[in-house]
Amino acid sequence: MITRFAHESQSALLRRKAESIVEAKKNGIMHSQLDPLSPEVSLMLSISEKLSQEEIDRRMQAQRDYATLMDPGVVHAIEQDYGLSFKKLSVREQIWFVGVLRDLSIDDEKRIMSFTKRYGINGARSFLSAELGDEFREVVLTIGEKLPEAQARFVFERYSEIAQVAQHEAEELVEDFFQDGTHNNVSVATIEAELLKRAARMLKEVATKAGDEDISQEELETQLGRYKKDVVVFSSIFRAAFKEGKYDLEDVRGLSLDTVTPSEIDGDAKTKMVEIFESNWRAQKPEVADFLVGAFGSILEKDDDSTEFSVLEKDGEVIAFVRFDKRPDLGEDVLYAGSLNVDTRLRGSAIGEALMAATIDKQAETHTLQADFFPELQVGTRYVEDMG
Repeated sequence: MITRFAHESQSALLRRKAESIVEAKKNGIMHSQLDPLSPEVSLMLSISEKLSQEEIDRRMQAQRDYATLMDPGVVHAIEQDYGLSFKKLSVREQIWFVGVLRDLSIDDEKRIMSFTKRYGINGARSFLSAELGDEFREVVLTIGEKLPEAQARFVFERYSEIAQVAQHEAEELVEDFFQDGTHNNVSVATIEAELLKRAARMLKEVATKAGDEDISQEELETQLGRYKKDVVVFSSIFRAAFKEGKYDLEDVRGLSLDTVTPSEIDGDAKTKMVEIFESNWRAQKPEVADFLVGAFGSILEKDDDSTEFSVLEKDGEVIAFVRFDKRPDLGEDVLYAGSLNVDTRLRGSAIGEALMAATIDKQAETHTLQADFFPELQVGTRYVEDMG
């Protein structure tokens, strides 16, 4: 158990190890065998005077946890007690795992041991994802304990895949946009948490239902499949916003992207979508606005899966959306793209073009796309001109 190496004498030894490792890194003499760190992990452990004291304390503890991992005996003890092969976890995930175990009570320790032995790496990765905190870890444990084991395994396998995609996308974003020393409070974990927000919310809903009502396996598979795709699309939107240079993490924090059928969109969101749609058309082509608004309202009332919307929200309010219709009459695997609309407050920003580029590029990987554009309209024109 973790308590094997949590005694005061061992902790003192680990602190000395941590201090020596950090000092060695400062002096540039870190042994290569002990320094297999990717840039994003180095950023996770680095300390700057620009950081808040809370962030400095967090990173100093991460350094100590990293030092813990340098002890083969510690790693072996964890692997034996928790039934995990640490090499299957990323270095960041290993550091998080040691951090979680550090302050566990005996009862919590036994609970997590039982969980990881049953669900393995996929369970552990779900448990650790994006450092989402104790509340989310409780959600994951609840699913493991209350959902039928086969279904829980499926959830953790799919969510683990989503978490790995989110971690990879977040690492690339940090490396491309936040390595210049001007965004010291930005970490892979903060971006990853934004990318995982929708999938994590779904797991909370599953945990609430687990043990009290049946959960559709088909629905789980559909939703988790969507979220995996949405993470990549959402990352592309972040990338476009950051690349334009007008946005930083605070501007995109609170954004969420969801792929849904019309029947899955709630009433408030539909009202906002109609409001955005009508405002855009009345401003740019008023002579056809009434007809198009009525047609759009009919689309929102459809009760089948022939139409999907990619809906972008900011702090729970719709700010942009695009529609994809299955059109077998136009050919096999053909989708019709339409209804690209952005809140007038964001017109001219990167958000609308990023949403269009990301969603259309992703759909084009597996479908032939058709769309109609009015050259005189602002929305979508630049994308069409750039992509032909």
